[in-house]
Amino acid sequence: MAIGPSTTQTPYLVPSTGNVSFTSLLSVGDTVPGSVKADGTPWRFVGIPDGIGAFDNRDGTATVLVNHEIGATSGVVRAHGSAGAFVDRLIVDKASLKVLSAGDLGTSYYGFNAATGSYQKGTTALARLCSADLPAVSAFYDASTGLGTPARIFMNGEETGAEGRALAWVVNGPESGRIYELPRLGKFSMENSLANPASGVKTVTIGTGDSSTGQLYVYVGTKQATGSEIDKAGLTNGKLYGIKVPSVLVETNATSLATAGAAFSLQEMGPNGDVSKMTGAQLQAESDAEGVTTFLRPEDGAWDPSNPNRFYFNTTNAITSPSRLWALEFTDVTRPELGGTIKEVLRGTEGQVMLDNMTVTADGKVILQEDPGNNARISKVFQYDPANGSLTEIAQHDPARFGTPPTAPFNQDEESSGIVDVSTIFGGPGRQAFLLDTQAHYTLGGELVEGGQLMLMTQDRSIRGTDGNDTLTGSAIDDLIDGGAGDDVVFNTPGNDILLGGRTPTGPTGTDTLVFNSRLADTTVTRDGAYTLITGPEGQDRVTGFERYLFGDATVVTGDGAPLVDDLFYLAANKDVLAAGQDADAHYAQYGWTEGRDPNALFSTAGYLAANADVRAAGRNPLEQYDQAGWKEGRDPSAAFDNELYLARNPDVKAAGLDPLKHYIEYGQGEGRGIYAAIGRTADLAVHPGFDAEYYFLSNADVARAAMGSGKDPFAYAYEHYQTYGWKEGRNPNAVFDTSGYLAAYGDVKAAGIDPLMHYDQYGWKEGRDPSKGFDTTAYLAANGDVAQAKIDPMQHYLQYGAVEGRAAPGDATFGYGSQG
Repeated sequence: MAIGPSTTQTPYLVPSTGNVSFTSLLSVGDTVPGSVKADGTPWRFVGIPDGIGAFDNRDGTATVLVNHEIGATSGVVRAHGSAGAFVDRLIVDKASLKVLSAGDLGTSYYGFNAATGSYQKGTTALARLCSADLPAVSAFYDASTGLGTPARIFMNGEETGAEGRALAWVVNGPESGRIYELPRLGKFSMENSLANPASGVKTVTIGTGDSSTGQLYVYVGTKQATGSEIDKAGLTNGKLYGIKVPSVLVETNATSLATAGAAFSLQEMGPNGDVSKMTGAQLQAESDAEGVTTFLRPEDGAWDPSNPNRFYFNTTNAITSPSRLWALEFTDVTRPELGGTIKEVLRGTEGQVMLDNMTVTADGKVILQEDPGNNARISKVFQYDPANGSLTEIAQHDPARFGTPPTAPFNQDEESSGIVDVSTIFGGPGRQAFLLDTQAHYTLGGELVEGGQLMLMTQDRSIRGTDGNDTLTGSAIDDLIDGGAGDDVVFNTPGNDILLGGRTPTGPTGTDTLVFNSRLADTTVTRDGAYTLITGPEGQDRVTGFERYLFGDATVVTGDGAPLVDDLFYLAANKDVLAAGQDADAHYAQYGWTEGRDPNALFSTAGYLAANADVRAAGRNPLEQYDQAGWKEGRDPSAAFDNELYLARNPDVKAAGLDPLKHYIEYGQGEGRGIYAAIGRTADLAVHPGFDAEYYFLSNADVARAAMGSGKDPFAYAYEHYQTYGWKEGRNPNAVFDTSGYLAAYGDVKAAGIDPLMHYDQYGWKEGRDPSKGFDTTAYLAANGDVAQAKIDPMQHYLQYGAVEGRAAPGDATFGYGSQG
């Protein structure tokens, strides 16, 4: 278990299985430096955390929203003007899990006036915000018609008895911070309000009424082009229906459905479906009169990402009574009025007690949390797998805190709550991630109210083969599959996966095959670090260590003894060759190189010929020349690969006298060896300080082709192009210098219209400016006293001598002195 950087307490939950781990993010009482409440006092994480939502900010951080299930008269006045329940807005660093800032999400409240049928801005004390839903943008925006709103809307409600209100919290956009009452969703003791992300122009939400005589209500609205954010979202014009199961009008402890389930229908509520002017008591009375099914405390629910027509929900019931998991299978969620089938998924006899909150993973697994109340049972977290019907305990509350007897200040009244799948934000291939919290019900009073903690749970879902011949199949999540030794067959599935065939420092561990359900004709193949990046209908997959690739339209064998022509890359890049059924090696040797086609992702045919006029003049196949002699002569194959640096960093390869590029493609990539951006010959770099003609050609095939057709000296042409056009177009002159970044960071240079490379060489380095975020001028000079003493341009020194000498190129991810970005 890990303690996050923003708290001092270990996680309140502990793993029950070896593939689960926890990190504590915030504990009650924690502050966040620099974050204050509306009254100017320090912001603190307060008690009874519950429903959670999160989204990626695409800048290395995530926004996390957290309900607090506080009573209307508890706590202190929040940003929306009243004490009671509220929602946190946290900004969390995705890498370190540090909470960078914190505050209140809601800043203004808009209540519905039933008498006038309009909204009015005011103040109100909110009470007991339980679970929550931050649905995908598609829940409230239909991309095919443009109807709805792309704003993120956080959904929750008050679990306060019959008159609990449904609420929408606008998270971003011009109405950010507004809290809207949603009267058309009905008043009841609301645990949650969950919007379907695949309902098209309709807006479909399901509300769960957490009481012993609770119901499920389906709201159906229509997305709009104008109005407020909730108007456009379709949350103000719809009808409310109750779920009616004729064979189960009232759930009891003895209720038992057949495996096939039972039919359910939607019962329209209120006048023509409009309940906006009805009290909760009136809605309850009509529900009873119309035969809307009463469940034993409907708690949380979740739509199934693997099946948009399926909605799961729990019924909590009581400590000694069956707590069930149900599934509503809609005939068509875009036409919810058609009803569907309800199934009793877990009957309450499988070991769970008083189920509370839940989430469903991308591959359809259901994560369930318990709230056993103030009873002598440690609250647990379960995983239900619909593929085999298994229910597995994956976590429980820390027995050292909540055991029998509990350790003060903790007691036996704890619950796990708020869980939400955040694998796309905090997870990765083979690693699922969930945000969840603990409500530790011991009294603190004042602002803090009670105890509690926010945590991240991760689950290792990687798939690993044995040392034998394995057949492995991916899942609906982003997979990490490692075939290991043997002749393995891996079946790819949709997702952004990492797929490892099997390779050791001595070579392949077998003949491994990767099978796709898509066509190679619909696929692109590039490089991404140590991986081959295959992008197509099944996602973006990073792969290495496979000798055979099976697509719907082609079988590609890469382990053919000719690694410099990457058959997979070549055929994916040249669809005409693929369609003609031609051999990649033979085509490149006979036609490809003369047509300027690249044989692999690390060899630029045009760049190599332009940078090496003698090879071009001799009419030689450039790849063949490189393999036989070019690499020994210091000729680099691409902007991303430097021969000398690869050999210097891998003395075993150098000692064996191996072609460095061939070694990397055949062995080094799979072994995780690094490669380095190309740096031209020392003498060539001295002609125009900082300008590397070889790198420029290898980076810019269009310039290389133009140079070969110009009749001019190629290197002179390259420099002339950079001076006249290149730097203005943001092209980089060498492996270190970032043209666009330099001009963006140093506004005075940009305003003066000066060649940024010339400026750096003549003035910039002396002023402490950096050529890129990856090269710190001051740090290089400080680390290399001989360079500083000689008063040499540090970038020029690194390119000509420092890199091959093994001197580090320090970078701090910022530009130096005087930068503006």
